[in-house]
Amino acid sequence: MEKICFKCNKIKSLNDFYIHSKMKDGHLGKCKECAKKDAHELWIKDLEQNREKERDRFQRRKKNEKNFYKKRNEYDKKWRTPDKTKASNEVQRKLINPRICSLCGSIRSIEGHHMDYSKPLEVIWCCSVCHHKFRKQSI
Repeated sequence: MEKICFKCNKIKSLNDFYIHSKMKDGHLGKCKECAKKDAHELWIKDLEQNREKERDRFQRRKKNEKNFYKKRNEYDKKWRTPDKTKASNEVQRKLINPRICSLCGSIRSIEGHHMDYSKPLEVIWCCSVCHHKFRKQSI
């Protein structure tokens, strides 16, 4: 499908337009090239102000860096304990993925579905579509 850009008046493929859910055909009215040019012009128009904003943002990030790593380490200690990781890795080594959906026979994006999480070695191997159906039924 093709569309006309209202900026450059050229006929282009829909792939050359950004997706926009509020537009009638689901794509922005101006092509990606024109959109990028407009964004660049706006940036250049207020260049010093934009550079100052970026400097401030970088400084804020630098100040919060230590706090960020501290919070991440606390989270890791609480939720990612070595025991859980070891157990998970051992279970994964014992499971053999047949690389084929046991329900529909598809070979695309095979996932493991646990009917009962207390039995981690009992897995049904299915494609993402069938896995979604399983999850929808269990709710």
